[in-house]
Formats: sequence, structure tokens, C-alpha cells
Amino acid sequence: MRDWMDEHLPWWLLGMIDWPKYRLFSRCWICGRPMVLHTPWALFVCERVPMPIEITDKGWELLAESEPVVPVTAREIA
Repeated sequence: MRDWMDEHLPWWLLGMIDWPKYRLFSRCWICGRPMVLHTPWALFVCERVPMPIEITDKGWELLAESEPVVPVTAREIA
């Protein structure tokens, strides 16, 4: 059913369907508190905490093989 919804429904309708599940029944990734108990200020604080995501060794290898997106030196910019 979810696959059909992803293919046929507009993005804003999917957001309306998913919002209650996220806001009422899920837990915060940062503090572990149920999302429904978050005050607006607590939600503001938790949404701005950096996630502890790391690049794996395979990811570093892929980065080393690719060309940099941003120029490395000032000479390349000019």
C-alpha cells in the first residue's frame, strides 16, 4: 500500500498522512523523548543538535576518487 501511495499521491498529501505518525507516535532521535511531549522550545533545540553521523572507509575512498566540487585554492577561483 505504501509503495502505491508513494507513486500516485502528491508529496503534500503524503506529508499530511505521515505527520501524525511522526509527531504523535515517534521518539526524538536526540533526547529519546516522545515527540508529542516536546514543547516548541525543546523541539527547536533538538532539531539544531548535530547528528553523530560518520563517513565510512568506503565513503572516504569514494570521496578520494571523485573531483572536488568546490575549488581547493584561490587560484582556481580566479
